[in-house]
Amino acid sequence: MRLEKRIKKIFNNIEKKPDVILIKNSEMPFFDNNFFYVTGLTHGLFEGSLAILFPDGKMDLIVTRLEAETAEKTDANVKVYKDENEFYETLKNSVSSHKNIGLNFKGISHRDFLKIKKKLSDSDFTDVSDSIAKTRLVKDEIEIKLIRDACKITDKVMENIPQIVHDGICEYELAAEIDYLIQKNIKGTCSEKANKKNT
Repeated sequence: MRLEKRIKKIFNNIEKKPDVILIKNSEMPFFDNNFFYVTGLTHGLFEGSLAILFPDGKMDLIVTRLEAETAEKTDANVKVYKDENEFYETLKNSVSSHKNIGLNFKGISHRDFLKIKKKLSDSDFTDVSDSIAKTRLVKDEIEIKLIRDACKITDKVMENIPQIVHDGICEYELAAEIDYLIQKNIKGTCSEKANKKNT
């Protein structure tokens, strides 16, 4: 439900509103962080996945079978594809009634854009990247909570650094210790949340 607000804000920040917005996540290392922003997904790579955003805040997700189970944790309508042909067929069917399509030009590869343009040849494309950036400038309640959690974890890790640092420690050893403490405290935060839900 909270992600619906996020999607609606993106559309509200666009002067000439498209019918839908497509956010394509490419292959490593060319990920579009906005894909994870709009979906709220925090686990998985989602290579080759695509989010279709609608003005009412609804979202369709086109994902591979590998990512399907994780994608089901979102509020999106999940559509699974097995190969590139099925991906573009699913995309075409999902947006067939929409002519004006917004794209995050700053986050999409030229190759992906050309393929989408070819498959949706009857559509007009608009760059909505500035609208997404404008929306992301103002942090919502989800982001504020994540920032607070990250600050708490950082404080806990910083408290332990004086005990870790000693003469002769190598930089890579210190980095490994800090990484371990971060992961340990992230796990602790997750356990606390799980316990609160169960009580």
